[in-house]
Amino acid sequence: MMARLSVAAATAFVFAACGMPPPPRAPAPAPLSDAVEPQAVLRAMTTVADWQLANPSAHKPYEWQGAPFWVGLYELALRSSNRQRYLDAIRRNGESVQWQPGRNPFSRTTTPLLRATFFSIKSSMIAA
Repeated sequence: MMARLSVAAATAFVFAACGMPPPPRAPAPAPLSDAVEPQAVLRAMTTVADWQLANPSAHKPYEWQGAPFWVGLYELALRSSNRQRYLDAIRRNGESVQWQPGRNPFSRTTTPLLRATFFSIKSSMIAA
């Protein structure tokens, strides 16, 4: 208990000293159904995507960790009644990095995943 209190006190002190409150986060989404049926899965995908868009990742937009989210968001957009909202978010992300893989384009982790992601999404969006 004392360690938890000390960490909380230290965190509060750092934020107070810096004069910066922690960044606001969107409220946690409602509990998701564990049903494996198309509408329940689509609701879960929508809930998670909306939360993630409201709470951007701490990773840089060109780092590989975000690629699975953007691919999944594209797949959600194809199935969603709110398609344009998700496509616009994808387009803003791609344009923010000029559809390029980042500072180290020849990284063994970055290159294959991001290039495949950008190519897939950009060519699909051009065709749409």
